[in-house]
Amino acid sequence: MASRLLNLIRVYRLRMDRIEILRSAGINDRNNVDKLLLLLREDMKLVSDQRQEWQSQWQKWLQEGGTLGNGRNYNAHHMQLQEIENLLKQHQAGMEARRADIQLRIAALNRDLMRYQEKIRFVEEQQAELQNQDAKIIRRHDSDQNEETSLRKWLSEQLTPAEMGF
Repeated sequence: MASRLLNLIRVYRLRMDRIEILRSAGINDRNNVDKLLLLLREDMKLVSDQRQEWQSQWQKWLQEGGTLGNGRNYNAHHMQLQEIENLLKQHQAGMEARRADIQLRIAALNRDLMRYQEKIRFVEEQQAELQNQDAKIIRRHDSDQNEETSLRKWLSEQLTPAEMGF
């Protein structure tokens, strides 16, 4: 029984090791996604800065009585910025969804780790209980042997060899 419990503990620990490897990989993936999201936010800031620059140039152009040709250039630039901004937002939404999925997987792996830790704790308690029972049986056996030895000694002191049947 004790060897089965030890084997069960080994199996649970191996499963925990595998889960920990998956968890670490998930954390690395999440960290990589976080880095990509940071880069996306920086790119979005650049586009926002570019848009503000475009707005100020547009306002200046309007105040100076801008010509139609320049208006088309500014409009084309505005459309390009809008397109880039939309692409960045789409990419960001995809990365945030991926991060959320990774986070859910990490949470599930954390729950699995906790479950196996509880199983190991339970099996270790069972093993300790069995060891205590074994120790009690051995002590009882030793005590019985000591009593038997004491009884023989006492009997040998009390009885003569003829009475003992020799």
